[in-house]
Amino acid sequence: MTILVTGATGLVGQRLLPRLVEAGVACRALVRPGKDGPAGVVAVEGDLFDPASLARAVDGVSSIVHLAAVFRTPDTALIWKSNLEGTQNLIAAVQAHAPAARFILSSTSHVYARN
Repeated sequence: MTILVTGATGLVGQRLLPRLVEAGVACRALVRPGKDGPAGVVAVEGDLFDPASLARAVDGVSSIVHLAAVFRTPDTALIWKSNLEGTQNLIAAVQAHAPAARFILSSTSHVYARN
């Protein structure tokens, strides 16, 4: 079993990956070019807008935990592009290259508008 985690350097990803590694789970992390993955994790350089990198990232995985998100910016176009189109790109890669994999989408309260 190999799990791909996006958003590995974020609040949730930083806490999830060490626990998965400690439990003996083989993990991959989708990381931006030039970035390192967490200890004990195979880093796969890629981007949610690069289908070829997503194909490499999902190849052979049994599960994907999608935590990557953009929300700390006033640029609403970037938020929509990253969170909607990026997720759609990842789902398309999973459907094409890892159709039997479980896809888990998670989030934090930071993505919700405060009233």
